[in-house]
Amino acid sequence: MNGKEAFDMDMKMKSLQIEGKEVELLAEYPVRFACMEHLEQELDDYVNDFEAAPDTYAAQAIEGDGVDKRCRECGEPGQIALLKEKGM
Repeated sequence: MNGKEAFDMDMKMKSLQIEGKEVELLAEYPVRFACMEHLEQELDDYVNDFEAAPDTYAAQAIEGDGVDKRCRECGEPGQIALLKEKGM
């Protein structure tokens, strides 16, 4: 099973802690993570899937339990978070 098969559902969240600050998210857009090797592909997929460019953050800036930070493509630890903030 590849990484994408393991992610039947994208993580949909109302908010996240990013660098200690509560950030509200647009609920209709998922939170995804990508390793550096697959970042370009994940950016393309996000734009194709949701017709919107994601906001990006370093994965280490995302705080909280229950956040699966694995790359969707390969399952390795993700370095970049892709999401959509409210008001951005």
